[in-house]
Amino acid sequence: MKLWAHVILLLGAVLLGLVFISAVCSAQELPDAPAMVKAVHTSPAPPIVKRFSDYRSNRWLLRADFAIRINDAASTYVMDGTGVCPTCRETQLPSSLAKNLPGMLMYSFAVHEGVKYGAELLWRHNHHRLARAVVIADIVGDAYPGMKNWTILSGNTAAAPQVIAPITPRFPVIIKH
Repeated sequence: MKLWAHVILLLGAVLLGLVFISAVCSAQELPDAPAMVKAVHTSPAPPIVKRFSDYRSNRWLLRADFAIRINDAASTYVMDGTGVCPTCRETQLPSSLAKNLPGMLMYSFAVHEGVKYGAELLWRHNHHRLARAVVIADIVGDAYPGMKNWTILSGNTAAAPQVIAPITPRFPVIIKH
């Protein structure tokens, strides 16, 4: 037999098999669709974890810290940036930052957020008193310089730094003849 005759016989056998399978399958009924079953959650609800800023007293501490920071930034700018007090210079920050009000405000905001993040971290690790102490220490540490700046600006000359004449060193000069 030729090759094409074998192909026709093979296709006929496959077609006859498909007809037979479809006749057998059509006689059977389909099973019912599976019913929807509600999922029952048996695990308990997770505990409610409160953050540092969820408590009213802590929010007041953070507000006070922010206000003190902004007060210090504004007073530092007025003292050093505007030239009102020529003898007053910022000693802890570069003068390019102290003479730039937006820069001082962003710096103060960044420090406030760092303190806030540190308090949140301590709070999450159950160091609640230490978290509050960090914020209070920042308030106390920044309140004095800010208030001192405004005291100097108000005209209290006793608080203002005094101008000291530069000291010229006098070394012995040896003249050789």
